[in-house]
Parts: sequence; structure tokens; C-alpha cells
Amino acid sequence: MVRRTLFTASITGTRCAPRRSSAAHSTCLLSGATARVLCQLKLFTARIASVIAMSFWSRLARAVAPSLIKEVTKQLNNRASGSQRNDSPARPHQSSTPRKNSAPRGRDTAPQPSPVAGYPGDFRGIPDMVYQPNRDGQPDPGEVVWTWVPFEEDYSQGKDRPVLLIGHDGEWLLGLPLTSKDHDRDAAQEARAGRQWLDVGSGPWDRQGRPSEVRVNRILRVDPNGVRREGAQFDRAMFERVAEAVRQAN
Repeated sequence: MVRRTLFTASITGTRCAPRRSSAAHSTCLLSGATARVLCQLKLFTARIASVIAMSFWSRLARAVAPSLIKEVTKQLNNRASGSQRNDSPARPHQSSTPRKNSAPRGRDTAPQPSPVAGYPGDFRGIPDMVYQPNRDGQPDPGEVVWTWVPFEEDYSQGKDRPVLLIGHDGEWLLGLPLTSKDHDRDAAQEARAGRQWLDVGSGPWDRQGRPSEVRVNRILRVDPNGVRREGAQFDRAMFERVAEAVRQAN
């Protein structure tokens, strides 16, 4: 009686024929060993392919990464610089030449530091007063202009105010400060403070058309390059009245 024995290959899982002899048994064992070798060869080949693929992507990453990082850094820097420019507010352009024929202001501005370095102080005495208005784009005696007026007690601080130009002192213009405040109401107080005012009426230097007064006992030195607005040409008859008041007050 022939015993039927089933032999199952460990890798292929195929059935061998009944083991009738030692030769047949050897052939079956050889087939199983070959299958295991083939399986191991396939695994080895897969590992080699994986290593090659990883090596390729690694080389590609090393080649691309520097340029990619450089481009990203550039974009971030551009965004940062753009944000700083937007936050930064824009500065006004300052010209050394006077700005003429601009609309005058109707009120005083807040105190500001002196834009003119080395203000030599107010003029003392009685100047040569001349009436010479001229629409030539330059400030002239007989015109009302807007410029920076230093405080009497502190020349380093002042306000942008209208000034009546009355003459020259070398390269400086000479002028008298104007105000729209009614000092008739506090005449006694102003007199005690040593300030003398003369009513000159209204003019286009005041946008609201308010009556103005000119101080006749303080003569300012005005930098021609510091004049920013030309308010109006002053009335000649009124200019003569102002000149006479200046002579009496000084």
C-alpha cells in the first residue's frame, strides 16, 4: 500500500506529487529552496530600489532647497519693508523758497519749535519804514504775510501768524505781529504787560473777515525764506497810521 504524503512548499504553497522515491523527494526540496531564494531576491531588489529612490529625492532636495529658501526669504523681506513704509508715516517737503498766493489761515496754530536757527532777537529802535508792496512773488514791505512768530519770552517757541511787513534790517525783513483778538476788552491788562495795539480793521489775511489789531511796540525780524503765505497787500493810508504809531511807541 502506497502511502500518500502531501508536501507543501513553504513559499509557493504548491502540492508535490506523492513521494514515491528519494529522487522525487530531492526534486521537491530543491523546488522549495529555489522559491525561497527567489523570494529573498525580490525583497533585496525592492530594498535596493527604495534606497535608490530615496537617494534621488535626497539629491533633488539638496539641489532645490537653497534656491527655495532664498526666494522665500526675499518675499518675507519685501513684505516686511513694505509694511514699514506704510506705517511710517510720509514727511512734508520743505522748500527754501517762500510759498506765495496761498489761502491765509483764519486762526493761530499751536506752539511750534523755531524753524529758523539762531533767531537774533527782536529789532530795537525805529526802523526806516517804507511802503513797497509788489506782486513779484517775494515778500515786501506793505504786505501781510504768514510766517513763524517767536514768543517774546522764549524765542525757541512760537506760532504761525500773520505779520505786517514794514521794512528791512540787512537780509532780514521787519514786521509787526497781527491778531484777531479784541484787546480793547483787556486794554488795561495789555498796557500793564507793556503791549500796545492798534486797530487796523479786517482784510483778506483773515479767512473769517474778523477785525485785526497790530502790535506797534514789538518789531520782529523775519527770515525771507521762512515766509510761507502772502495774505494781502495792506492799505497805504492804514500803513502810514501804523508807521506813525510805531514811531511814537518806540
